[in-house]
Amino acid sequence: MQRTANLNLSGRDQKLAATFFEDPQRAQDTRQSDNAGDEAFWLRYRAFTDTAQRQCR
Repeated sequence: MQRTANLNLSGRDQKLAATFFEDPQRAQDTRQSDNAGDEAFWLRYRAFTDTAQRQCR
């Protein structure tokens, strides 16, 4: 899982993603944000979660 995160997310992205476990609303706010940086992050995060999900099957 960590290898997948390292391939898809920067260290900064990983720190942000980790906050979603303690604050799920932050994930929702980030996903729905109109901010270009948040949108770019969400695309990288989705690539990570899709890859991680395939590897866990």
